[in-house]
Amino acid sequence: MKVAFATQDCTRIDAHFGWARHMLIYDVQPEGYHYLKTVSFPGALIQDGDGRKLVCKFLAIRGCSLIFVADIGD
Repeated sequence: MKVAFATQDCTRIDAHFGWARHMLIYDVQPEGYHYLKTVSFPGALIQDGDGRKLVCKFLAIRGCSLIFVADIGD
């Protein structure tokens, strides 16, 4: 299964979903795991209340079964 981790520094799960600068994507199987890719979101992040910033996040996590974030939503 694919899992995603929201991160600012590519080291820790330290990002709010909407404000994450990166999503790290891994494939996890009973035998172990392996890194697939990092999806980065360059440029200025749009302010709260503007749902357009979420589209790229939703596309990045497409196919992921689990998403680990520091916080999400209100």
